[in-house]
Amino acid sequence: MPSTRYVHGPVVSSSDLDAHLRLFAAFGLVEHARREHDVRECAALWGTTGLAATEIALATPGTRYGARLLRFHPTSDVVVRDRHRGYDADAPKVIDFYAPDFAAARAAVERAGFVLKEPLAEYDLPEGRFVEGHVWGPDEVVCALLGGPAEFFADFATVTDRTFSEPQSLSGSVSRLEPAVAFFEQALGLRVVYRYGIDDDSFRELVGSGGPQFRLRAVNVGLDTREPYFGLIHYGMPDGSYASLAGRARPPHRGTLGATIVVDDVDAVSARVAAAGGAVLAAPCEAELAAFGGARCALVAAPNGGCYQLVAPR
Repeated sequence: MPSTRYVHGPVVSSSDLDAHLRLFAAFGLVEHARREHDVRECAALWGTTGLAATEIALATPGTRYGARLLRFHPTSDVVVRDRHRGYDADAPKVIDFYAPDFAAARAAVERAGFVLKEPLAEYDLPEGRFVEGHVWGPDEVVCALLGGPAEFFADFATVTDRTFSEPQSLSGSVSRLEPAVAFFEQALGLRVVYRYGIDDDSFRELVGSGGPQFRLRAVNVGLDTREPYFGLIHYGMPDGSYASLAGRARPPHRGTLGATIVVDDVDAVSARVAAAGGAVLAAPCEAELAAFGGARCALVAAPNGGCYQLVAPR
């Protein structure tokens, strides 16, 4: 069965490429290539109408992982997320980075002109004590610094000897947890690599939602814990206490839209996405990408609210 080869990393729609380059440079990513896409190419790749786009490929040096920035022309007025409603569901939210030395990582982010949301979260998991801080950047793009036991992250990141790891995961809350997990398993051939829960007041404050009903449950789905994966989260809050952002993380809206997934067979995986309850937003096509060069691509949407460009490099 054709399936995922690896998750490359997040896709961000930007209104200010220089600002996002500065943000991701603070997390150790470097520009790898850029390309202009005309209206026709943009329509084929991203399902847009009457828009062009600039694509910038970012890389974590020494790995095959990174991120992609898109600047659509003209720029959308719609932003996927609102920092005052961090608990809303059904759209990607946090790009996670492991920070072996949390103080040094925080200093690197602050030198770049960004600040961590206060207060930080400190919580316990069976593997030890963790600290987490969030940076809300341009277009409400959220990056997380994660500190904790080195022996744990030796199995949960590729890069562990620098200020930051590669983009370790892309996480976001969902209205329905187990159906979202089943989709990633059935459509993309991923598997559950870790389950955990957090019931901690400092984490409630980090997310921006208090109350006794808040109790996070999370499932990470991927191919391996040592390479980028997806975090699917339910905050335990009752229906009606949060909004669904379903359909909002779509080009050309601004913010974190989803991720790039490298697959064996774009056509076969696109068909499985549709059969598993997802949607094909842009049909398979041949294209030239900054991140991969020549490739066959398709854009699909998943029940967790994200959209994902499937890529099979030539």
